[in-house]
Amino acid sequence: MRARDLLPWRDFTIDTCCTPQATHETIDRLCERSALYGRSTDAPFAGGSVGPGAFELRPNDGPSLVGVVAHVVVRPAHARGAQVRGAVGLPWRVAAWLPCLAAPVLIDVLIADDRWLVAAMPLTAMALALLVASFRHEAGAVEQALRSVFAEAPGVPDPPQTGVPFR
Repeated sequence: MRARDLLPWRDFTIDTCCTPQATHETIDRLCERSALYGRSTDAPFAGGSVGPGAFELRPNDGPSLVGVVAHVVVRPAHARGAQVRGAVGLPWRVAAWLPCLAAPVLIDVLIADDRWLVAAMPLTAMALALLVASFRHEAGAVEQALRSVFAEAPGVPDPPQTGVPFR
């Protein structure tokens, strides 16, 4: 595991064989626009289009610990394909509470001389580790759900071996 894996942020890119318009319509069909709290259909995501070729998606699989948000952009990639670029992050309300989780314990340990406060540091570390682990799980589930919808684009074929140098 790298240090970057501990940050609550995940980027991914999916190359598809679909046209950008077809990719846009597919993601649009995966979204449920009216679901803010709770699940009312079988759509895997709640959210929708926030601009031309841009989406904001939230997993629609019930309550979660961190409530990740995926920002997805569809762009033309090559002659007949599209590229889906996504960034999964924490909502601002969860990210704002991260310093609030650790700061009181660290301030008490630095100011007070009580030995029992040292026991609070591992508990704070465990809470942060739980948050990071659940983010990694939920962000991976969002990425995997999008990857399962789109087939990976085949690579560029190798040129034929003619034995004659290219001129």
